[in-house]
Amino acid sequence: MTTKLQTDGRVSSGTLLEVTDLRKYFPIKKGVFSKTVGHVKAVDGVSFDIARGETFGLVGESGSGKTTLGLALLRLEKSAGGIRFDGRDLQKLGQRDIRPLRRQMQMIFQDPFSSLNPRMTIAEIIGEPLLTNGMTDTDKRHQRVADRQDDVGLRSLANGQAMADHTQYDAADDVDDQDQDARNRVTLHKLA
Repeated sequence: MTTKLQTDGRVSSGTLLEVTDLRKYFPIKKGVFSKTVGHVKAVDGVSFDIARGETFGLVGESGSGKTTLGLALLRLEKSAGGIRFDGRDLQKLGQRDIRPLRRQMQMIFQDPFSSLNPRMTIAEIIGEPLLTNGMTDTDKRHQRVADRQDDVGLRSLANGQAMADHTQYDAADDVDDQDQDARNRVTLHKLA
């Protein structure tokens, strides 16, 4: 791997995410005074690199720490070890500095149906991350949602009807995957 120090102190390379010896332990408490008597090692010594443009899948059985790892990478759970994203050491950043970087990262859940709000239309679900990240211009947001729906084939389904106005309950199971895919693409994350 070749690296180059940029003028702002960040390291530039082909690596987008570098995780080194990441650990997240949850305390086991017991007694009236909640004394810590042990720890559950949810994530223990995980290390990997993800290059720009690389597809990386994390597979494990239920309870193996996949979600905890994702939350630690986003710094939504405190952890030990090294996390470098786009050349920046996330473990050394404060909450104010990490928030803009989170807009470039996203967790993708393995069961899209359970991670989506059944009361929202497909267009609302896809557009929600844009609104959350400050895109308040309704016309631009609707256009970006429509473009992503075209990208994943959502607008060509349902006998010509616009899928944007359907809820996920109106749609078939395979549409859930396309819906989640469009939602992941809409904000143009560096890491998803």
